[in-house]
Amino acid sequence: MLSLSKECHTSGFGASISITNTGGTAINGWTLRFTFPNGQTITQGWNGSFSQQGSTVTITNLSYNATIPVRTTLAGPPALMAPGTVPTHLRRASRSMA
Repeated sequence: MLSLSKECHTSGFGASISITNTGGTAINGWTLRFTFPNGQTITQGWNGSFSQQGSTVTITNLSYNATIPVRTTLAGPPALMAPGTVPTHLRRASRSMA
């Protein structure tokens, strides 16, 4: 399960992405992919290894946050900064978004 909290800035937005393991076994290594529809690019990222090819963003775990125990939300979740507004599909993907 993913949730997204955002903070708007005059030059863009910041987002913290919560990843929760709702399954029956621990997750050992994770990857999150999404697409920016408006040509945005990541300007800063934390708590993950970020790469971007065109509009597709890929975030993978770092050594200290690779494991997510059963029924646990990742401690030290990935966060990012990007220009523009939060893409609509990311807003819809999260119940915590305003």
